[in-house]
Amino acid sequence: MAGLERARRYADKRKRRGRGGFTPYQLSKISGWLRLAASTAVSSEWQTVVDVLNGAAPMAQTDADRYPAVGAAANGLPTMVLDASDVMLWPLSPSRTSTTKLGIWIWYKPATVAGFQTLYFDTTRRLVIYANGSTVQARAYRDAFNGRTGTTPASTLTAGAWHSIYYPYDFAQTGDDKIKLWVNAAAQSLSYADDGAGGYGSGLQAAAGSACVGAETDSDTPTRPVANGGLIGPNIFAFNDNLTQAEIDALHGFERPT
Repeated sequence: MAGLERARRYADKRKRRGRGGFTPYQLSKISGWLRLAASTAVSSEWQTVVDVLNGAAPMAQTDADRYPAVGAAANGLPTMVLDASDVMLWPLSPSRTSTTKLGIWIWYKPATVAGFQTLYFDTTRRLVIYANGSTVQARAYRDAFNGRTGTTPASTLTAGAWHSIYYPYDFAQTGDDKIKLWVNAAAQSLSYADDGAGGYGSGLQAAAGSACVGAETDSDTPTRPVANGGLIGPNIFAFNDNLTQAEIDALHGFERPT
């Protein structure tokens, strides 16, 4: 709770003083906010990361072999440094269990743009974000094995550079407009393909368990992990509604790592 109260006091102070303008607390569409700056590391490793909107459901890891190291962006913002064996678990709170409209925002700095790397993996395979080479892939599943994938053009990602990745899923849209991606606040032109039998069914699966950040599975040798030296942070957001372009631009500028 200390981290939660610290983050709220910081935001309230900025509002009163009229400094800095935008704060994520102004967006009611945000249903989860993992904030490293509001969290406390242990022995230079992240064991928990505070969800400042849902204090009882932080992102956490209990296995010491899987703790990400503490890092910092060039402008001093805190980050998680992953080593291809690290993964954090974010419980799926009731505010993030819709089967019709969801969104995820993650900051990512790849050490390499080779192979598959998992940024966000809902363990019920509802929403998935991969870095596949220099592309970003957004996936949505209607059951355990079947769904659709939207893939950005090649060279979307650059090794050693920060990227904000925003993936909104909206079942009310028509066809593949259900899956969209923004990278560095720019809407992407996606190519689409089936996973398994494909299709969207009647919506996403019901949520259960947690989402993995940094790998596809929670183990000492996880599936499709972020490669050694990859960075995530300083903030991860979840949403219960689609963002406007103005809101995307505002979030992209908030605590932007360099």
